Amino acid sequence: MTKQIKKLLNLEQDHIVPNDLIKAILKANVDLLWNGGIGTYVKAQSQTNIDVGDKTNDNLRINAVDLNAKVVGEGGNLGFTQNARVEFALQGGEIYTDFVDNSAGVDCSDNEVNLKILLDEVVKQELLTVTQRNKLLSEMTDEVAELVLTDNYRQTQAIELAYLQAFKQVDLYGRFIDVLEGKNILRRDLEDLPSINTLTKRKKLGKGLTKPEIAVLVSYSKIFLQTRLLASDVPEDPWLQRYLYSAFPKRITKRYNKLLNQHRLRREIITTKLSNDLVDEMGAVFIYRMYHETGATYPDIVRAYAAAREIFFMKPLWHEIQALDYRVSAAVQTKMLMLVSKLVRRVSRWLIRHYHQNLDIEYLIKHYQPVVSKLFDSLPELLQGDRKLHFMNHYDDFIEQNVPVDLARQVASCDMMFTAMEVVEASFVANLNAKDILRSYLEVGQKLHLSWLRYQIRTQKNETHWEGLALAAIFDDIDSIQRKLAVSILQTCGKSTPLDKRYETWLEQNRVIVNRWEKLVQSMRVSNSISPVMLFVGLRELTDLARACSHPH
Repeated sequence: MTKQIKKLLNLEQDHIVPNDLIKAILKANVDLLWNGGIGTYVKAQSQTNIDVGDKTNDNLRINAVDLNAKVVGEGGNLGFTQNARVEFALQGGEIYTDFVDNSAGVDCSDNEVNLKILLDEVVKQELLTVTQRNKLLSEMTDEVAELVLTDNYRQTQAIELAYLQAFKQVDLYGRFIDVLEGKNILRRDLEDLPSINTLTKRKKLGKGLTKPEIAVLVSYSKIFLQTRLLASDVPEDPWLQRYLYSAFPKRITKRYNKLLNQHRLRREIITTKLSNDLVDEMGAVFIYRMYHETGATYPDIVRAYAAAREIFFMKPLWHEIQALDYRVSAAVQTKMLMLVSKLVRRVSRWLIRHYHQNLDIEYLIKHYQPVVSKLFDSLPELLQGDRKLHFMNHYDDFIEQNVPVDLARQVASCDMMFTAMEVVEASFVANLNAKDILRSYLEVGQKLHLSWLRYQIRTQKNETHWEGLALAAIFDDIDSIQRKLAVSILQTCGKSTPLDKRYETWLEQNRVIVNRWEKLVQSMRVSNSISPVMLFVGLRELTDLARACSHPH
């Protein structure tokens, strides 16, 4: 051993046998340990070599607790046991799984097969010769590589986003694992996924699922969703055909559009791309959560997501945030992505509640997007009080981190743009200007302490599934009531009343019932803690207030 090697591997001896050298390399204090070999080199401390089942490497295998690398990348298969990955992750190491780290090869094969199926039909119809077909395939190498790398980028990003929320959603993830296991979709023991008791213990320690465990659940979530979409009419939705085109290089979609629509794997390709986008952007438990919160079918949840994503310009926003790589910190990008996905989740839920019998994606986009676009621009100037402060905190933070001004404004608005759904709906139903309703909506929310009330709901302990459903229902009702109050103000005052005088004018006409609400809020504010029972009483009083103040519309 040279001096340099001895220093690097923390060795004292001048000579060492090969197996011990490999062990020393595995334990080296380095940034990245890249495994590209054959065999399993790392197990968990709780496992024996017999558990691993790779006798050839028994003499050089180490435990994950003995690793000193900051990051592990697995270019080979089965270099680590899953228990080893979890053990390494729980002690602070960065690791995904072998099937994520070396997935580009399989992804490339998928793209190749899909392309060859299409081009074989092109040759069959004598639109290309075999020589021309082979030349075209060669020319598209870079475009296919870009599609593959984009998939790999997005799925690792999805794991990171899910990991940051996993601690808050430990119970939700636990129930999702139970459901998948109950439907014989996965085996918890085979995939080394934690039991409910293990998750509960981790939660008490401030930990949730590890990234290797999330990687497994992301995969199963996609499989779970794809199976249900293939059994539905979702792949036939005209608006969703764009997912077919997104799976191929642009020159293919331009030249062979008609043949592409007849691709024999058309339904499977659309379903795969759609499932990948949804799980990558919204998380592994989004579908399960929406199903239990709304009772909607899985196809309708997907339709609501597709509409919400388009109404609020999620795709271009997502791309702009990703384009900030190496210009802003990953933490800032992640925060921005989470704000965008939170908005789409809330809007998806709203659409399911209001359009559960007719979730026509194209209609919803045409109905809402034009007005939403205008409200996106108007929102910051109309915000007041706590909401204004909340927006500015996000905005200023993004600007300080070198996020472009327009992007910072849009993403900072996302936390409050859910308001737009109630506003747009009210503008159509009551035939009122959407910007006027938004102004009134935000003002009544501030003056009647509805923003404060929402904060109390958000900070409630959500220990059980039923508590989550109850709090979500209160949120829905407050949004609806606030919309009714905003419309009531505009209808009471009319256009002749100046904008800044409308609330006061309305207040004079409803002083008694509003005073009653104010007293209830005051008594809640001075309480040591806000209980769910108090929130339900407050909701009932707020409902009475809206009923007394609202004009028929």
